Amino acid sequence: LIRLVKLLRLVRLSRLVQKYQDELFSVLRIMATLKLIVLLLYLGHIFGCIFYFFSDDEWLTSYEKERQANGNFETWLHEMFDIGSNGTVNAPLTERYVAAS
Repeated sequence: LIRLVKLLRLVRLSRLVQKYQDELFSVLRIMATLKLIVLLLYLGHIFGCIFYFFSDDEWLTSYEKERQANGNFETWLHEMFDIGSNGTVNAPLTERYVAAS
């Protein structure tokens, strides 16, 4: 008799699941879309950081360093942000972040 009562509860539960199934799936689709957007934003951030990191002067080849010393070569960091000879940057970090991304 107790088992029969438990079976009746399962029937009620299945009716509830069927009732809210469409709403649940729409929420799951929205969550999957949001996860994809967050992942793409994160990957864009990571690649922007890598691009900025490798644009620094310490990654220049000896030929590029020689041309830079002669004034014939400037990286995009130097051109866009007016980096001084001592390495000081005259632009805010947010501006450099947006340019690298």
